[in-house]
Amino acid sequence: MAEEPEQSRPVKHAVELISREVARINDGYFKFFIDFANSDAVEKDRLVATADAADLVLSPNIEVDSWLRIPFYDMDFGGGRPFFFMPSYLLVEGLLILLPSFLGDGSVDAYVPLFSRDMKTFKNCCYSLD
Repeated sequence: MAEEPEQSRPVKHAVELISREVARINDGYFKFFIDFANSDAVEKDRLVATADAADLVLSPNIEVDSWLRIPFYDMDFGGGRPFFFMPSYLLVEGLLILLPSFLGDGSVDAYVPLFSRDMKTFKNCCYSLD
């Protein structure tokens, strides 16, 4: 009998796969990345970035993505529920992401990657909302 395609399996299967792979991450895994970053592999193998930072600028417009209904704090991959969740480092200037706050009180956290030159204007705009 043929095995079920991955996408038709229950969420529990996905959790098991992720848990198994996370368990494989150890100090050797991180040492590899440190060694790679300190090597000449980028130049030698002519590796290039997969995204051009110049293409990841939305201003003067802004994109707002809501992750408010994603149950980040209900997930458990074997180590218990997360204490804190945030998007990974994003180079997309002008992308605002709304997340449920780690406080669990119904409040919202907003992640707003901006150029440093625009921070003062953004702060003034936010404080003027009072």
